[in-house]
Amino acid sequence: MGKYVHGLASAAARHGAHLHENSPVTGIRRLNGQAHRLTTPRGSVNARQVLLATGTSAVGPLSWFRRRIVPVGAFLIVTEPLSREQLDALVPGRRNATDTRNFVSYFRVTPDNRLLFGGAPGLPDPTPGRMSKAAPSCGAPWSRSSRTLPIPGSIIAGAGWSI
Repeated sequence: MGKYVHGLASAAARHGAHLHENSPVTGIRRLNGQAHRLTTPRGSVNARQVLLATGTSAVGPLSWFRRRIVPVGAFLIVTEPLSREQLDALVPGRRNATDTRNFVSYFRVTPDNRLLFGGAPGLPDPTPGRMSKAAPSCGAPWSRSSRTLPIPGSIIAGAGWSI
């Protein structure tokens, strides 16, 4: 699991949620309008509220969701922290920017003075390095953002990932 999922699980547990990992739901039935009974290969559990998360479209009796979920990826890349002078030259007003295409691209300045570029579709295994060298592995989001915002070759890519 990624950092986001760990953080979400920790927050849910702090607020009283009971987490059951690796327990695919094979049956779900509403009880008396107040609770639900979830059946798994390891047993059953009753709950007033149920959160459907990862895997709801892949296994179990949730065909309604399976027919409606369309996975959509996204790609993100951030630079190394930039100086105030670099940011003033690139994004003087520190405004976020996005386009209105079907596969949206966007960029913004992060609180730690990095430029964050994102967009869809997601691409696997981006390689950090000089932006000019990273550009081919970043695909459409990078090429669309670099046309919008001229990035000097001296700016270093700090990290990239797809979701």
